[in-house]
Amino acid sequence: MWAAGAIAYLFVTVLAYLRSTVNLTPHPWFPITQAWVLSAISGVISFLLYWQAHASRSRGFLCLAATFMYLSVILFAFPLYFPGAIAREGILLGDAQSPITVFYLWHFAVVLGCLASALLLRSGNKKTEGLTSHGLAIGIAAAGLLAVASLLWVSLGEPYLFRLITDDGITSLAVIVDYALLAASAIALTVVSPFVLSGSFIQRWIVVVLVLAVGEAVVNVTVDRWSFGWYFNRGFGMMALGGLLVVLAWRIAILNQATNQAAAYDPLTGALSRLGVTAALAGLVRRGSAASPFALLWIDLDKFKHVNDQHGHKAGDHVLRVVAARLLECIPGDDLVGRMGGDEFVVLLRGETEPDAIAGRIMASVNRPIRLSAEAQVNVSCSIGIVRWPGQDATVEELLHAADLAMYEAKNAGGNISRTKASA
Repeated sequence: MWAAGAIAYLFVTVLAYLRSTVNLTPHPWFPITQAWVLSAISGVISFLLYWQAHASRSRGFLCLAATFMYLSVILFAFPLYFPGAIAREGILLGDAQSPITVFYLWHFAVVLGCLASALLLRSGNKKTEGLTSHGLAIGIAAAGLLAVASLLWVSLGEPYLFRLITDDGITSLAVIVDYALLAASAIALTVVSPFVLSGSFIQRWIVVVLVLAVGEAVVNVTVDRWSFGWYFNRGFGMMALGGLLVVLAWRIAILNQATNQAAAYDPLTGALSRLGVTAALAGLVRRGSAASPFALLWIDLDKFKHVNDQHGHKAGDHVLRVVAARLLECIPGDDLVGRMGGDEFVVLLRGETEPDAIAGRIMASVNRPIRLSAEAQVNVSCSIGIVRWPGQDATVEELLHAADLAMYEAKNAGGNISRTKASA
């Protein structure tokens, strides 16, 4: 898919070059449209990447989010400097050097920002303890402030800006800058292109963005403004970046779904994790009524520490997996089993299922010997605390606490029994 997209854009760039001398009518509204569409797309991309940086604490994601934040601000302001775009009689801000300066700021930011981001992602530079939420916010705000500072500088005009354009056309300095941009784009693409084969999705995404940057740089060097090739390349570039936004949003949604799915389940036993239990219990409380009762059973294995001490943690993990499987066998198919951590489990019983009967079934099942090997087996028991709903006007945390207290009552009474907590 990536190769097909790159080939398609290469074809468009070549077509733009072949039609570089077919001049069309200048339409100042086109740069406005292009700038504001790209600004909106860049802003959304920055938002998505920022939240990925927040989730992963990755400096590479933060750098990429900051790059697109800078682009969003620069592109939004670009029409203010473009001749005839907003002010019919000329330029609203700055002078003749301002729009071309903004143009180069925009294109160099893409190249340098993407290159730096790809290298940070490649190195796996994730310093969780150093990249706090506060630090992330400062990073993205710094990009916005840098963009504002750049625009203030551009607004000063001559003599504070380089002389890149005159009434006769672009200067020799601008030609040098054009080729420098092309060289920088090509170098950046060369450096990051190996990531297509060995990198992550976001690294391949950066490669495609740099392919767009190279195409823009080629067209900028070889194609006259307002020509067919110029219009065609700029229009296709907008569509391509929009397509990249859709792909990015889609992949981030898949990644978040997978992350949430993984967080909701205990990797050792396959039961719900504490997070998954809390979410499921919150849903039951939110929807709960007298017509839809449920019960919460908190289960703790008795003297489980002896299993780890005598047979090792590998045997202990095996016991936990067996217990989780037995709990599932003891409950109706639509009820839930979760592991709260260590040797503690919970069971969520929905509907009219009698929790005391299920607790008795669980204790009988857990009491059965668990074989560790051909020569060794262990016997464990469990203590169970029960809380019913309705009957408790309580929050999720209070229900869990009540069930935990009931479990400790059972354990303090000698274990291998159940106790019901009357209120939360």
